[in-house]
Amino acid sequence: MTETICRRCGSELDIIISTCKLCNQPLKFGCLSCGHIEDEKVHLDCINAEYLVPAKN
Repeated sequence: MTETICRRCGSELDIIISTCKLCNQPLKFGCLSCGHIEDEKVHLDCINAEYLVPAKN
């Protein structure tokens, strides 16, 4: 994981809330101890790839 510590309580971020559609890497994490959900991360390469690859019909 890129971020491993909860900003609210200091516990381990141990829940993956969402993953990237293109690379399947975690984007959003949560903490079981306090229920805090971190801000969603952005993969700039994946966002750019979405615009460069033509949409499939």
